[in-house]
Amino acid sequence: TKFNNNNKPEFRRQHRYDEIDGGASDTANFQDITNFNQALDEYHTWEQFLNGANGLKALTMVEKGDDKWKPQVNVPKRLLGFVEGESVLGAWSEKPQITILMVSPVVLCSVT
Repeated sequence: TKFNNNNKPEFRRQHRYDEIDGGASDTANFQDITNFNQALDEYHTWEQFLNGANGLKALTMVEKGDDKWKPQVNVPKRLLGFVEGESVLGAWSEKPQITILMVSPVVLCSVT
């Protein structure tokens, strides 16, 4: 680690990755943000979207995609307040994962 004149560590600025189309520098993001379905204008209420009323298929915001690492995100534009002509540039989902390392301090503190 390098230190500046004030004996504080200097941190390197990392390159910013702005590509949303999965380009060569998209390896830092690891997620595919282009796997989404925005053609859901037939749903007029959340009841129709979540429970499948009036002959429409029940959907969730995130569904299993072609690959387990790339879930498909459903974007009901009308329900989310999109104005006609607006489009979705990217959508993704995040799945929190609790590991043993994260839980161990809580377990150790509760045992003692």
